[in-house]
Amino acid sequence: MSDTMVSREPRAAQLDVGVYDASIIAVEAKDAVETAYGIKDVIYITYDVNGVEVRRRYNKTFSPNGALYKLVDILKPGEVPMMFELADLVGTSCRVMIELNTTESGDVWENVVKVVKAKPKPVEASFDDDVGDPELTG
Repeated sequence: MSDTMVSREPRAAQLDVGVYDASIIAVEAKDAVETAYGIKDVIYITYDVNGVEVRRRYNKTFSPNGALYKLVDILKPGEVPMMFELADLVGTSCRVMIELNTTESGDVWENVVKVVKAKPKPVEASFDDDVGDPELTG
C-alpha cells in the first residue's frame, strides 16, 4: 500500500548575512500590487549575488526621499534627473547588504537591505610602468 503522506522542507537561505559584490540583472514594473500599505505600483530589481538571484521591491516613486531615487543617486551619482529609465541599471555593479527573513512557515529568504556603489577595481600595473624604476633597470 502506498503512503499518501506529503511533506516539504522549509526553504533554506543560500547566502549568509553580510555584504556582497553584486550586479543588477533585471528591472521589472508591476502595477496595482497589494502591499502592507495598500495597493501600489512597484518596481522589482533583481540582483545577482554570488550566483543567487535576490529580488527587492521598491515603490514606483521618484521622490528625493524615496528608495528608488536614493538608489539611482548612489549608483549613478550626478546623473539623477527629473526622470530616469530604471532599465538602464541592468548590468550595473554594486555591493549589497543581505539580511535574512524567516516566514511563519519556516522558509528563510535573503533580503537586500542596503545597496552601495561597487568597490573600484584595482589598476593593474604593466611592465611599461616600471621602465624608469632603477631597481628594475639597474
